[in-house]
Amino acid sequence: MPVAVSRRRTPGHGQRVQIVFPSGSAAPGLMHDCTLGAGVRVRVNAANPGQWQVIWVDAWNEHARPLLKALIGPGAVQQLDSWSDSQAGPGADLDWILGTGADAPAAIDLRAAEPWLRVAAVDVLDRWLQLPLNQALVDAERGVARAYAARTLEPGRARSDVLADALRLARAASCAFVEYLGRLARSPHPVPESLRKVLSDLIEGYHAMAAELSGPDRQLRSVVKVGRGVLDRLPAGVDENRSRALRDAGCAQKAARTTALVTDVISLIDPRQIPARMLRLSMKPAVGEVRMRVTRAYGRDAVVVEAPAYEPGSGNLRGGSAGEQLSVRLIDTMTGADVDGALLTLESSAEHSSPVFRAVVPLPDVDLHRLRADVYDGTSDEPPAPSDAHPDLVSIRKTAALLAGWRRLAAAVRLGEFQADATAQVRAVSGDPEATLEELTEGGEPVLSADAAIRRAMITGVGDLLVAEVNAASGLVAS
Repeated sequence: MPVAVSRRRTPGHGQRVQIVFPSGSAAPGLMHDCTLGAGVRVRVNAANPGQWQVIWVDAWNEHARPLLKALIGPGAVQQLDSWSDSQAGPGADLDWILGTGADAPAAIDLRAAEPWLRVAAVDVLDRWLQLPLNQALVDAERGVARAYAARTLEPGRARSDVLADALRLARAASCAFVEYLGRLARSPHPVPESLRKVLSDLIEGYHAMAAELSGPDRQLRSVVKVGRGVLDRLPAGVDENRSRALRDAGCAQKAARTTALVTDVISLIDPRQIPARMLRLSMKPAVGEVRMRVTRAYGRDAVVVEAPAYEPGSGNLRGGSAGEQLSVRLIDTMTGADVDGALLTLESSAEHSSPVFRAVVPLPDVDLHRLRADVYDGTSDEPPAPSDAHPDLVSIRKTAALLAGWRRLAAAVRLGEFQADATAQVRAVSGDPEATLEELTEGGEPVLSADAAIRRAMITGVGDLLVAEVNAASGLVAS
């Protein structure tokens, strides 16, 4: 299939290049832009992480060229260099088509791209995966993936850029990673071999990163020393039936099951507006989570808005400064107007059965049932959905729920979890009311007869389970 390439000259920036690949996924929307380094960014799809969607190059130069050779192959880079030199003057813009077949003028070669696709896959799952994962483990894996990818490059600026980003992520996660290892060491249960293996790989990734440095690094060494010691002392055991993944089909559904007051108006969380794991998204796409009700505040009528947070003790999820960026805006579903808004604050008290993000907004001169509460964070530039019935919002919630449910099931199967309610979970995740676990299990990995390639791509190859997902499925240490 053809790959579209455009090159634009921008004053002061040289040649900017965009390479657009044909989409290989029928699942909409779970896209994320990932910065790799050397002025190169990529877009990938969480539902099909094994291929590039778009590659952007801020400046086509010797700094970016080694990384581009890894992403699309040296032949394609050489062809683009040749076309650029022969067909353009200093100020010209160019558009080309690169084929991917043997007869094409330049064949895209992805054989060296796998470590970089994994970097992007971990990043896109960090953005979209609506499961209670330990954020330190996620960030540690983001760093280790970058370090492994960086080592595929020759020494130079591109390699140094990527390695610097890897070190930043790994060091920032090191303290919480060590704390997690301490909690794991105190667990009275045997550690499933699946979890032991992925943790060992992650810890050895820290060791390999430290070996890249000219001197000792206290933060990296602490993870290696503690991690190796913990894994050596932990009791070994077979994968036992400890998974929360299938036992609790949706910790994210608790808020939705709470009995609502008659005066409550419910809105849907829009997962495009906030990174995953800041709010508890329902695994039932049509079930809303954000509640509005009329109250009195400061001597006047107001609207109380509450959005579900994760339970205390669920572990190191997104929070802190990330949670402080959450806001809510009230959208008039008749006109699409943003009528008012406020910052949300995290509250946990006896008044609430679960912690919530809460805001009080002056009551607009509009029927409450005409309003939609749109929760967003300070980094979002996504326009608010005009209503909960908007097809794009409904579609993205379905896809996010499928991604989370399918990967939760894959983690449970990886750990040997075949619980009594597994068939019901399989049917809910697959959308097939007659599916059975046996039909969806092949070689230890769950697959679907319908859209099998897409479902398999979610959980295999560069889309393999995160360490944090295996940990959450084991149920040994709170995520």
